[in-house]
Amino acid sequence: MDALIVFGLVVVTGVLLAVLVSGEFARAVWAHFGVVLLIAVGTVIYLGLTGHLSS
Repeated sequence: MDALIVFGLVVVTGVLLAVLVSGEFARAVWAHFGVVLLIAVGTVIYLGLTGHLSS
């Protein structure tokens, strides 16, 4: 259940970043949080592949 919450947060964050893709502010946000977002996505994918996300 926690992994699904994390996935939801990743999706919301991605949408917000997509909305903010304009100008220096968006690039600054991506520079600060892009790595964290990628790690979160990677974690969700890892949990899914290893069966921790039960359907």
